[in-house]
This record gives sequence, structure tokens and C-alpha cells, in this order.
Amino acid sequence: MANWLDAWQGDTSPQIQHSFTLAPGFYRFTLQSYCLHAGTYGPSSGAGYPLAPLRGDRAATIRGILQRSAQFPAISQIDVQTLIWGTEAGTRFSDYPLDFQVRVAPLMTPEDIALSFVSLPALTASLPAPVQNALNFYGQLRAQLARPQQDFAALERLAVLPGAAPTGAGSRAIPSGAWTAAGEGFYARALPSTYARTVLDVIRVAPYRLVRDGRGRITLFESGGYRAETTYDDRPGQDLLIGEGGARLPVWRFATLRLSGPHPGETLELQDRGFTVPSDAVRFGQPFASAPGGPQLMHAVFQFGADLATWRARAEVAKEQCDRVQEYRELYGRATARPSEQAIADFTDLGHYRDGIQGALQGEGLGWLVDHQLRQRGALEYATCVLNGDCPPPGERPLPETATFDPTGFVATPGNTLMQRLGISARELN
Repeated sequence: MANWLDAWQGDTSPQIQHSFTLAPGFYRFTLQSYCLHAGTYGPSSGAGYPLAPLRGDRAATIRGILQRSAQFPAISQIDVQTLIWGTEAGTRFSDYPLDFQVRVAPLMTPEDIALSFVSLPALTASLPAPVQNALNFYGQLRAQLARPQQDFAALERLAVLPGAAPTGAGSRAIPSGAWTAAGEGFYARALPSTYARTVLDVIRVAPYRLVRDGRGRITLFESGGYRAETTYDDRPGQDLLIGEGGARLPVWRFATLRLSGPHPGETLELQDRGFTVPSDAVRFGQPFASAPGGPQLMHAVFQFGADLATWRARAEVAKEQCDRVQEYRELYGRATARPSEQAIADFTDLGHYRDGIQGALQGEGLGWLVDHQLRQRGALEYATCVLNGDCPPPGERPLPETATFDPTGFVATPGNTLMQRLGISARELN
């Protein structure tokens, strides 16, 4: 999971989206979803549904149904769900009522139809009790599906258990809104209200390019037509904030800051405004108390001046974010290799650089500058994605500016094993 994203999305509303071809940004879809685990309980308030790849013997068929449902919106959601339950139960396509076959045929390929029936073992008495129970359940489901007059309400009563789900064996607690990596710079979270309706939030991180000077300072940030160019004040004494008691806090003050966007007229140049904190002031996982100045620095920051308070806030945020990424890496088994020094420096420097630019822009107009700042945050998310092992380092295998996200390749999977797994279609819920 990637719940470190909550720290960056808490103050931003997602953009309501109707296309799955996405530039970097934060998007929200309201989609038709489907029960993929008949005989279990529906979603409950507060339950988390992280995404997992759609796998299994029927995965290709079910994914095809979900994909084609968006191409044939006249086929009702009820019919799509009925076909999915029938596919899971091993129902022969020719056993469905004829009118149902005609309605749902566009969702199946000839190969799907030919392979729609899988024979079950004849000697069920020799099988373990849980397997016998499952075979009996799917036998009842197939009988319902083959009735000449299908009754979806009766089918739903069989497939969707009422009430609150007890905790199943092997369950784990997952908070609602859990983010998961979804490949190629995408992160997503599923927020189902019923098995038939799921809000899907998608983040696409922003590829970026950095240019540094001989001292390792960022002089150019570039991402998708947005640029920030900086020079620094190298006069003696300008590389420190000094508080009473002699606390010395390293900074790099901006001499010039020039921002530009992808459209004509989107330029802004500022002089002698803002500063950034060097990446080695607080390293990945380094306790803040061991940063330059130690306890004396902490005392000075609390007592002297807005700049010192700003320095402390930026350093603390960087440390917390780094620690959170490392915690998730260790928790989910991806901590076999420590991130590279370059990845650590990019993450830390980008965070401070973005904060420094935001500070320098106080009092300026908004407009395109909002998009500029959102792009910088998207790049910081990309840098975190690299630290978390989910994205390639910049320049290694550049991600395209836009990419298509396909929700049908994933299953929303609850932590409680007695609750439904949900397939997510590409069809919007009206």
C-alpha cells in the first residue's frame, strides 16, 4: 500500500474524470463494479479495499466482460453481473435462457462461449467438506441461472449475504481509502458504497528532469512544459540562518526565481525571495535531533523568527515523509535494497525546492501558478514512487506524458476474507 499519498492529497480535491487517458494529476471516477465472490458479504463502512491484479482461471474471460461492458452500455448492469456469476460458477453458455444469451453475447468471444463450461468432479463425497460446500453452492447458483425466467432478486439473495460480515480466517485490518501502486506511475484506491458502485481515485505521478550546479543545488526543474529556474545568492553569510545562542541553519537563498508554463504569457521572475534547505541537512531516516545544530538548533527554531520556524517545518516534513516511505517498504517486503543516494537527494531536494518556491510566491496571483505548483507536487510524488520501488528513476525509462489506466485489470480486495472481491468496470455509473 502507499498511504503516504494521503499527506499530499488531503488539501486537494480530485478532478472528476470521464476518460482513462491521463496526464499527471489526481482524478476521480464513479464506476459500475461487480461482485466476484458469490456467497460472501458486501462492502461495509470503514473497510479498506486495496487493489490487486485480477488473476485466476477465469480472469481473462471476466476482464473481457468488464472491458466490453463499456463498449455496450445498453447491456444492463444486472445482466453483466449475472454473466459474471455464471462464468465463475462454470455455467454453460447454452444453458442460459435464450433471451439472456442474445442480450449478453456481445460481452463474450466465441472462445469464451466454447470454454464456458468446466465439468466438476463426479465423486464429490471424497472431497474435503469446504470443497463439497463450494460445489453445492455453485450447483445452486447454476440452477438459478438456467431458469427460463431469471429472477435477479433471488439470484442476488443467494450470491450476496445480508448483514455485517463476521471476521474470516486470515483477515487483516485495512483502513478505508488505502492507496496501492497500479503500475506505470499510477496509484489508485477503491471506495465502494455497494458491490455495484465504486468510486475510484487515481493518481498519476509527474515525470521530471532536474539540473544541478556544482554544489548539488537544483538550478532547473522541468516537467511537462512547466519550468522553474533558479540562481542562488552566494555572498558570504547568505548560506546560513543564525539564531540567538549561535544556532546555524544551512540554507540556499534564491537570487533569482523564474517560473514558466507551457502556454504563451505564463512567465514570472522574482528577485531575492525564498530559500531552500540543503538535502544533507536532514537525510533519509536521520533523526532530526542529529541534524546540524542538534538540540541547540531546536531551541533556536522554536524561539527566533519566521525563517527559523519555516526551516524547522520543512525539515520535519521531509523526515516524516522519508520515514513513512521506509516503513511501508519494510512492511510490504520491498526493502531488499536501500534507495540510491540520488533518489534520496531528489526526494529531499524536490520537497524543499517546492516549499521554497511556494514561500517565494506568497502574495503573487494564482492562475497558471496553481498548475505549476501541482506539477511540482506530482514530481515529488514521482520521487517518492522511486523511493518506494514502484517507478523507474528519472531518465532510466522515461514515462510518457499521458498514459491509459485500465481499471479492469484490478480487483478491489477487502482485508476480511468473508467479504466480496469487486471487479471494476470501465463503465461510468450514471
